[in-house]
Amino acid sequence: MKKIELFPYWIRIWHLISSMLFVLLLFSGIGIHFGIISIHTALTVHVSSGVALAVAYLFFFIANIASGNIKHYFKKPENFFENLKKELKYYFWDIFLKQELPYNPEKSKFGIVKQIIHAKMMYFILPLIIITGLILFLPNLFSKEIMKDSSIWLVSLIHTTLGYILTLFFIFHAYLGTTGKTVGDLFSGIIKGSVLYEEKNEEDTEQIAIAKKGAKALFPIAFYNPLTILGTILSIVSFICILMLMVFDFAIGFANPYVGIITFIFLPSFMVGGLILVFFGALWHHKKKKSAEKSDKLLPVIDFNKPRTQKTIFIGTIGAVFLLLLTVVGSFQAFHYTESDEFCGTVCHKVMHPEYIAYQDSPHSRVGCVKCHIGSGADWFVKAKISGSWQLISSALNLYSRPIPTPVEHLRPAQGTCEQCHWPSHFNDEKKIVFDFFQSDEKNTETKLTMLLKTGGGTPEGGVNSGIHWHMNIANEIQYLATDDKRQEIPWMRVVSRINGDTTIYVQDGINITPDMIKPEKLRTMDCIDCHNRPSHIYHIPYKEVNKYMSNNRIDKDLPFIKNLSVQILESYSINRENSTNEIAGYINNFYQKYYPDIAKEKQYQIDKSIENINRIYLRNYFPEMKANWKHYPHNIGHLYTNGCFRCHDGKHKSKLGKVVSHDCNVCHTIIEQQAPNQTEVSRGIDLPFAHPGGDNLNIEKRLCADCHGVKRAKLKLASK
Repeated sequence: MKKIELFPYWIRIWHLISSMLFVLLLFSGIGIHFGIISIHTALTVHVSSGVALAVAYLFFFIANIASGNIKHYFKKPENFFENLKKELKYYFWDIFLKQELPYNPEKSKFGIVKQIIHAKMMYFILPLIIITGLILFLPNLFSKEIMKDSSIWLVSLIHTTLGYILTLFFIFHAYLGTTGKTVGDLFSGIIKGSVLYEEKNEEDTEQIAIAKKGAKALFPIAFYNPLTILGTILSIVSFICILMLMVFDFAIGFANPYVGIITFIFLPSFMVGGLILVFFGALWHHKKKKSAEKSDKLLPVIDFNKPRTQKTIFIGTIGAVFLLLLTVVGSFQAFHYTESDEFCGTVCHKVMHPEYIAYQDSPHSRVGCVKCHIGSGADWFVKAKISGSWQLISSALNLYSRPIPTPVEHLRPAQGTCEQCHWPSHFNDEKKIVFDFFQSDEKNTETKLTMLLKTGGGTPEGGVNSGIHWHMNIANEIQYLATDDKRQEIPWMRVVSRINGDTTIYVQDGINITPDMIKPEKLRTMDCIDCHNRPSHIYHIPYKEVNKYMSNNRIDKDLPFIKNLSVQILESYSINRENSTNEIAGYINNFYQKYYPDIAKEKQYQIDKSIENINRIYLRNYFPEMKANWKHYPHNIGHLYTNGCFRCHDGKHKSKLGKVVSHDCNVCHTIIEQQAPNQTEVSRGIDLPFAHPGGDNLNIEKRLCADCHGVKRAKLKLASK
């Protein structure tokens, strides 16, 4: 045995410090890009570690030249390509057969492979990543040309790419550390400074290699082939990454949804794929060997009397049990993750961004997505996952519609979702609602309306059985025919009394209904979602939302024409979400500076505050890239901005006996207070007749509200501007 000094004292100290700093840089870099720790903490650790590593590298650079150690990085090898091939074969194949190192460490510290990798990393990649890091950390030290937006993006891209390359080097470097006489030999050497090697002549080495080949291999010789080794590396790397990310998950939780996808979906797929390659490679190698030997034994022979077979079965069993345990934990975590709101709302970020924003601001923001879209039970779970698989494919291949079509096809009936929390028969009381309206005139004239909404419910036994829910869902079963995909055109409906079984069919005036149109498969049974069709993903209507903000003084109602201006700019298709603040501010400031210069000076604070809140309304409700806004998603509760209730309650649906689905206001609500425009006194009473804010000469008895306030009218107004 001969002791060979490989690592001087100063290299050992530098190596230990640099390794710790690199680990800190690696994990803080992951934290910055994937959000698994706070950005402030990640940046602080990353910058501090980076500066320290730069100082350590400067020391290494000087000491390496001064000590003469640099010769190992640029030593000219003999028979370069032949020896390179031998070394690569050793690291990826012969080492598993316990062959000897193909070069003399006393003559060449690194060997060709290590020399190339270390030289490139230490004298090219590492300096470049330090320089790009300094540019990002200290931009003022560099010229303005370098720090342009496009240039800084390129510098950031280079820095990140180099970080990935160094991470791969770190993993491969750790692997190379296991290629000594034993797995821990070189790791021990970096601590002690020296490594022990046996002195052998060439004849001894050759004989030992022949004796060891296959005879003392850890696994059967069939496993030592390129395909199996590739699968092994793929599985081990994937497994290590999964373990590392799972530790993060259990310790601090994932703040970035894509980390969960990588941990519980992609990496396990690579690991399983690697295991498949392992066994297919072994089987392929065995068949190839037997074919060459012209043997009729197509499958391997497992002989439990052989120690090597016993060892293989033992290691394989332990590995299988451990893998099974990991699979159980990982499968549970994967199931739990794919059921999370973050997975539903942020994985397909561009597609689901509008829906997720609306959901987070909805009355159901604490009800998980799967509670409504899947519910309990295995059958709907399977249906939802099959549907979800296609949704992921559509998102990945850009096959999705813009906007996302509604209503959702094959959604679970409301009895299995909504009615698990809401019980219509127990909604007995009337609900008081107060509306604040502002007109689009110069003074933003205010009107008010207070009504009692007859929610209704009850049971025959309870004695309270009236109102909306009673007539629609409790006392009657209603089936209807919709002639459009959005279920807004309903020309036919059948009402069956749950009390006495009487059936009444209503048909809209002027519509010819054929027997083929009302086949059972074309009809839908009404449930909660037919009226409450936007319970979570609500896109607020600008007229209504601006009214609310003005009522709460978040938009100053004393600014001339602010209601009209707010709605106009919100409905503008030209606004870009990334620059919405500037566009809204420019539009409103220009108006006041041109027509009301005194107010523009005196009330600039109020104008700025109003602009801020108008922009908030825009960012919450308008998503041009997905064509998502209130116009594409009609809200069926009420009837002011969409037909909603008036899809059926329009006074035009009649039975053969002349029974009409009423559109009388007092069927569903009672007006108790209202303040007409330009009047200071509020009328009080019961069942007050509705006084339209626009005046008495609008012939509203023969119109639906949405004819003037709805989507078509809004588009016409916008087109005329």
